[in-house]
Amino acid sequence: MKKKLLAALAALSIISLTACSYHNHTNVEVTAGTNTPATINVETNNGKQQTNINISSDNPDIISVETNNGNEGGQTETNENNNNTENNTTSNADILPITDDAALSAIQNLCLEENPGIVDYLKEGEVPLYWVVESSDAKQIVVLYRSYTGSQTRYYIDRVSGETYVTDLVPGIIDEETENGQKFNIRDYFTIEGQVVIPGTWQTVSIVMTDDENMEPEYYVQFTGSDVIYGHMSDGNFVQEYTDKIFASEKLASGGYMIKAMNSSGIEYTYLTSESDDTILEYYETWDEFDYANKYFGGSSLSKCE
Repeated sequence: MKKKLLAALAALSIISLTACSYHNHTNVEVTAGTNTPATINVETNNGKQQTNINISSDNPDIISVETNNGNEGGQTETNENNNNTENNTTSNADILPITDDAALSAIQNLCLEENPGIVDYLKEGEVPLYWVVESSDAKQIVVLYRSYTGSQTRYYIDRVSGETYVTDLVPGIIDEETENGQKFNIRDYFTIEGQVVIPGTWQTVSIVMTDDENMEPEYYVQFTGSDVIYGHMSDGNFVQEYTDKIFASEKLASGGYMIKAMNSSGIEYTYLTSESDDTILEYYETWDEFDYANKYFGGSSLSKCE
């Protein structure tokens, strides 16, 4: 029991010293009885703090600490086996780092939200308009957007926090890369408002032969709120190969889905849940529903994986 109390007091003294490091003086009074919980009274020039340490009579390894600061409510923590420490404070370590693909997709979402007319230039495919991850390291991702006007906008993204600042370079006008004052968090643009996500993994109806002469779907497909992701399976895991941008999505009254996307060549296509089978997404190489009959491709349609 004595060792347990000393361990608790040692841990508490570290907390007290840290919390009171800016006070001019600290007085600590410790009282303990045989059948009563230990009490620590800490008095500083900023007020009083009382801490009660209760050691379980059934299991001496369980120690509960209750701290009261003046008129404020108490805070209770429990330490089992005197080794486990629980910290409920969210830190950057709890946030998954942003991937290059997620950053690129988010910047595309941002640009399309600010200038929906970009879609027309993408469809034409003749204007050199593009997005690319220009550089990437453990701390920062830089995404370049080359506009149809020739201007270059770079987005400097903190890989963990998502905080982003923006620079402009316009040949003949702004010849040196200059911050434009725009700042935001990239996570706000991971999805576009109103977009829906089709759950699960899907596979193309078309089948191909692999190098080891096995037959498998040409692609496996997953969906996010802003991208159609094409890939393959490796040891039961989905591995991304490339993505196409989603420009419109809808959850239908029937319970099915409608997705309008565009590939890197500017070809528009639609995935639409089959009216007769909700495990089939029919592929139409158009966004125009009146042209579906002429643009249906069964081999590119998708079936849901079991």
